[in-house]
Amino acid sequence: MTDEKQDRVEDKYRALFDQSVEGIYLHDLDGRILDVNRMACLQSGYSREELLGLTVFDLHGDRTNQDDILAQWRQWDDGHRFTVEGEHLHKNGSVYPVEISTGRIRHGDRDLLLAIVRDITERKRIEHQLRESEARFRALFNNAAEGILVADLETRQFVYANPAICRMLGYTEQELTLLGLKDIHPPESLAHTISEFEAQARGEKTLAPDIACRRKDGSVIYADINTARVDLNGREHNIGLFSDVTERRNAERERLRRQKLESLGTIAGGIAHDFNNLLMGVFGNIEMARMGLPDSHPSGRYLDNAGGALERARRLTGQLLTFARGGDPVREVVDVREMVREAVSFHLSGSNVLPHFDLPPDLWPVRADKGQIGQVLANLIINAVQAMPAGGCLHVSAVNMDNPGESRALSPSGPWVRLSIRDEGTGIPAKIIDRIFDPYFTTKQNGSGLGLAVAHGVITRHGGLIRVDSTPDVGTIFTIFFPADPAAAIESPRQVSRAEEPAGRKPRRILFMDDNEAIRKLGVSMLNTFGHSVEVSRDGQDAVAQYTATMEQGSPFDLVILDLTVPGGMGGREAVQKILAVDPGARAIVSSGYSSDPVLSNYRDYGFAGGLVKPFTMAALEAELTRVLADD
Repeated sequence: MTDEKQDRVEDKYRALFDQSVEGIYLHDLDGRILDVNRMACLQSGYSREELLGLTVFDLHGDRTNQDDILAQWRQWDDGHRFTVEGEHLHKNGSVYPVEISTGRIRHGDRDLLLAIVRDITERKRIEHQLRESEARFRALFNNAAEGILVADLETRQFVYANPAICRMLGYTEQELTLLGLKDIHPPESLAHTISEFEAQARGEKTLAPDIACRRKDGSVIYADINTARVDLNGREHNIGLFSDVTERRNAERERLRRQKLESLGTIAGGIAHDFNNLLMGVFGNIEMARMGLPDSHPSGRYLDNAGGALERARRLTGQLLTFARGGDPVREVVDVREMVREAVSFHLSGSNVLPHFDLPPDLWPVRADKGQIGQVLANLIINAVQAMPAGGCLHVSAVNMDNPGESRALSPSGPWVRLSIRDEGTGIPAKIIDRIFDPYFTTKQNGSGLGLAVAHGVITRHGGLIRVDSTPDVGTIFTIFFPADPAAAIESPRQVSRAEEPAGRKPRRILFMDDNEAIRKLGVSMLNTFGHSVEVSRDGQDAVAQYTATMEQGSPFDLVILDLTVPGGMGGREAVQKILAVDPGARAIVSSGYSSDPVLSNYRDYGFAGGLVKPFTMAALEAELTRVLADD
C-alpha cells in the first residue's frame, strides 16, 4: 500500500474514531493512555494532550486493586471482551458513572487494550427515579388500607398480594401467590365472580360490588372490587382493589329487614286483633257451653280439647302482636342476671341440656319490657335445646360495654349490655343463616316461623341489636345488645293486694262497650252469669252518652268495660277521658285484642282501673272484676 493510500485509510478511521458517540481509549497493558477520541475528551473535560499524559487509573481515582487489574489484562487473550460499570473523575473533580467495555487487541507488534466508555449519567438518573418510583409504589402497595391482589388474566393466578388483603383473607403473601381466583371465592358464588372478573378484563366495567370472598378459616366476607388492567413482564394482569363492605352490607340488610318487618308487622297486628275478636267469641261460647254441662257429660272432653286448641291459637296471635309494630315495649328497670337465670332454668327444666352462666355481679340494669324480652329468651333457649337432641351445655354470658365497636349497626352512644347465648348443637347451614329472622321461614316441621322474627322485632323496638353466628356441627351463638342504664335502681316487685273472690260476684250495674255484636252478646252472657246487670254500646260516643244519662238520673254505672279500638269510631282511650270528665270517680276496664298495646300495660296512666286482653276467659274476667271492685 502506498503511503498516500495508507494516509487516506488512516484519515478515514481517525474520522470514525473521533466521530463516535462513545469515548474511546487506547492504552497499553500498564494502563498508559496512548490515544483517545473527541468524545473521551468531552466526557472527561481533559484535552487530548492532557489525557495522553495520564493512565486509566488516574481517571478511575481508585488504585487499591490496580495490581490485580494489570495481572488480569496480561492474562487475556486477543479478542477478549469485558464490560463493567464504574466511575470516572472529571477534570473539575466531579464524578460521573460510566460503562466500560474493554478488549485486548494486537496493534503492530504490541498488545494493547481498547476501552469504549459510555457516560451513563442519564441512565443512572432514570434508574434512580425508577427505584424511587418503585419504592413509593411498594410503600403505597404495602400500606394501602384496601386489599390489593394482582392476578394473571390468562391463568387467573395471583402474583402479588399486599398486607391488607392478607389480613382481610387470613393468608400470608406467599400463600396467596400460590392461589387463584377460584380459591378465594365460595363455590356457590364462583360463577358470578368469574363473570364479573371477565367483564372487568374486557374493560366493560371496573367495579364488581358485593363479591363474596372466602377467608382461610372458611368464613365469608364481602368486598367491592375495583380493577385496572396492566401489562407486567409482557403479560396482561388485573389489579384488584378490595374494599371490605361486610359491615356495610350487614347494616343495609338489617335496614331492609327492619323495613320489611315493619310492613309485615302492620298487617300482622291488624290480623291478630281481628283474630282475637273471633277467638273471643269462640272462647266465651265454649266456656258458656261447658258451664251448662255436668262434668260427666261425654261432650265435655270435646269442649276441653277445643279450648286447648284455642289456647294455642291465642299464643300464636300473641306472637303476631309482639311481632307487629303495635307491640311497643313497656319499659321498666330490669335485672338482666335475674331475668336470664329464671328464663334459662325454666325452659331447660326436664331437658338433657345443662346451663353454664357467666353473668358478672356488676352487670348494668337495662330498661326493657320483661314480658317481651322473656318471649325472646324463650324462643332462643327452646331453639338451642332442639339443636342439641343428644344433650349438651347452654353457655350464657353477659358483659357491660361502653362502646359497641363490634357493629356499625349500633349507635356509638352507650352504654350497652351484651348478652350471648351459645349452644353446642348442629349449627345453622350457611345457605339459610341470612333468612332465619324472616317471618314464616322455618326448617321445623311443626314450626310457625315466627319465633326469631318476633325476637328480632322485639330487640329492634328496644333500640338494640340481635345477630347470629353459627358453625355447622359446632354450634350457634346469638348475641343481643341491650341499651343499659347503669344509674338505674332495680326495684323489688310491687305487691298488688286483691280482695276476696266474692267481690266479683256481688251484683253490679255494668256498661259493656264493643264494636263487635257477637262479643257484646257474649259479654252480656258472661256478666249475667256472675249476677250482674248489663247494658251495651257499640262505640265510645254511645258509651259516653249512656254514662252521662245515668249520671243525670243519679244512678251511674258501677263499672264500664271499654273496647280500646273501634274502627271508624271513638275507642276506649278517648271515651274514658270523657267519662272521667263527667264522673271523676268512674271505674273503667280497658279491653283489647292488641295484647302488647301500652295502654293495656299502663292502663292507670290512661285513666283505667284495669285491663283485659282478648280473648279472655271467664276466670280472667271474674278476677279482674274482683280486683277493680274490691274496695266497694
